[in-house]
Amino acid sequence: MSLFAKPAKAQGPETYPECGCDAVVAIAKSLSLGDWQNYTEEERAAIGRELSNFQRLANETAGGEVRFHPEAAEGIQRKCTARALEELADGMWRFSARDTVPDDWRSRVATYLKAWICDMSPVVLTKMAEMLAIAGCRSEARHALEAVLLFPAYAPKHFGDDEQSRKLAMDIVADAEEQLQRL
Repeated sequence: MSLFAKPAKAQGPETYPECGCDAVVAIAKSLSLGDWQNYTEEERAAIGRELSNFQRLANETAGGEVRFHPEAAEGIQRKCTARALEELADGMWRFSARDTVPDDWRSRVATYLKAWICDMSPVVLTKMAEMLAIAGCRSEARHALEAVLLFPAYAPKHFGDDEQSRKLAMDIVADAEEQLQRL
């Protein structure tokens, strides 16, 4: 069974994770990203740096070597991996004139896909959608943004369930809606 295979379910709207997984698979297939699921050397190096930085900061804060419970370590690893991949995909493109995409935009999209799988961040999908739209891949951008529209129901699991988190989720959805209107 595939990592993204879904069991049969009753009719109804998809959840954010389901729709996001569908978008990831569809985008990778549409762009013929082939081997996108494997980390590149550059991605492995970025992940290693992020994990090392996290461990160093934890050690400095605690005043000695910090060891994490395996369950906590897994969550920390996923967050650090997602952050490293997102920052790598962003690169300087996020700070440049954003009416063109870098020559390596396809590999950056593959990196964004991996980042989303690690953390299911809607921000990753909106950033990737922006890049896809500028690259002329409007249907792929639309697919990513439509997943983001389902995020509010998932937001308490991702951010927590307080007023500030709900506002952040709604701001992210508003950004996705705005991007959809521009497509």
